[in-house]
Amino acid sequence: MKEQTRALLLTLGLALLTLCGISGWLIHTADSRTDRSGREEIRADRSGREEVRTGRQQTNEEPAVEEALPEEADDPEESWLAELAQQFSYGHNRITTFEKSEDNGETAYIAIVGFHGRQPGEVEAFSNACCDLVEELQEKVGFERIGYFPEEDRRYFDILPYLEPYDRTRFYNAVYRQVEQDSLEVWQQQEERAESSAGTSAGAEEESGESAGASAEIMEEMPEIWRDYEADCFYQRKDGTQLRMVGVDRAAGSSYYVLLEAVDGVNTSVVNPDPYLGSGGYAKWIDFLEDEKTGFSCLAYSGGSRGLLYRTEDGGRSFQAVTYPSAEMELPDGSLYQPFIMPEKVWEEEGRLFMQAGQGPDGDHYEDGVKVCGLYESKDRGKNWRYVGTVEADGSF
Repeated sequence: MKEQTRALLLTLGLALLTLCGISGWLIHTADSRTDRSGREEIRADRSGREEVRTGRQQTNEEPAVEEALPEEADDPEESWLAELAQQFSYGHNRITTFEKSEDNGETAYIAIVGFHGRQPGEVEAFSNACCDLVEELQEKVGFERIGYFPEEDRRYFDILPYLEPYDRTRFYNAVYRQVEQDSLEVWQQQEERAESSAGTSAGAEEESGESAGASAEIMEEMPEIWRDYEADCFYQRKDGTQLRMVGVDRAAGSSYYVLLEAVDGVNTSVVNPDPYLGSGGYAKWIDFLEDEKTGFSCLAYSGGSRGLLYRTEDGGRSFQAVTYPSAEMELPDGSLYQPFIMPEKVWEEEGRLFMQAGQGPDGDHYEDGVKVCGLYESKDRGKNWRYVGTVEADGSF
C-alpha cells in the first residue's frame, strides 16, 4: 500500500513538473512572439513614414531598402538620407549621394549626382535627373547645391536662385548650359594631363634605352585567320595600300575592331589592336588629311543612332576620343538639347578643319523644312571644336 502511494505521488509530481515546464515554455514563446511582433510593428511604422518621405510605395516585388540597412544606425538622419539617395539612384540609373558640409557652424547637405561622361545625350539626361532630384527631394532634405564629376574635378551648381518660383525648363536649361561648359573644360584638362603623362612616360623610356621599334614589331604580328577578314570601312592611301577597320570580335550586338594594313586587298599587319579604346559598335568611316598622319574615325553605337569621334596624329597607331560642344537647339517646350550626335566627315579648307555632324536616323530637327547637320570648326588640327552653324546634308550652307 505504501509502495502504491509512493508511486502515485511520484507520478503526480512528474506530471506537475511537466505542466510547469510546458507553461513556462508557452509563456516564453508568447513573450517571444510579442517581442518579435513589437519589432515588426516598429519596422512597419518606419516603412510607413518612409513611404510618406519618398512618395514611393514599397512592394513585395522590390526588396525594401530598410532591410539592407542596420537596424540600429549610428546616425538615423544619415541613414534616412542614404535610403533616399539609394532609391533615387535606382530610379534614375545614376549614383546619387548626400554629403554633409559645415558652413559657419551650420550643417548643410550637398547632393552629389553621377555624370556619365560627354557621350551624346548625357548632358540632357543629367539635367533631367537634376530636375527630378529637386522636385522630389529638395524640400525634404533642404540641399542648396548639386555637385558633379569625380572629386578631383568636382564642380557645383547653386540651385537657390531657381527655386522661387521654380520652373522646370528654366532650371533645366541653366543646369544644361553649366554642365556643358564644365564638362568641356574638365575634358580638356584631362586631355592635357594625359598628354603630359604620356610625354613623361616617353622620356622615361628614352632614358632607359627602350625604343619604339620593339612595340612596333609586336603590333605588326597578325593572326593568320585575320588575313581574309573584310573591313567595315577603310582609307585608301596614296601608295595604294589600305588602312582597314576590321571587326574581330562581337558581343551584345556590337563589334570590336582592330586597324589593319592591307596590301593588294589582303590584310597583312596590325596597325592598332584597339583603335576605339575598348568601345564596341559599328565602324562608320575612317579618313585622313593630306599628310596621312592626322585622321579621324567614327564609331556608331546604340543601334547606329549615335556616334563617337576618334582622332589620330600618327597614322592610326594611336587614337584619342574627341568631343565637341552642343549646338544648344531648343525643343518645342524651350528645353535645350544637342541634335547633332553623329560625326559624318572631317575635311581641311584653307588651313582650318571642318566637321559635319548629323542627327542620326532618329533625328528630326529641321530648318525651313530642311533636315540639317551641324557644322564645326577646329583651329588646332581637330583636338578642339567650336560650333559654327548648320548646313544641309549635302554640305551647302
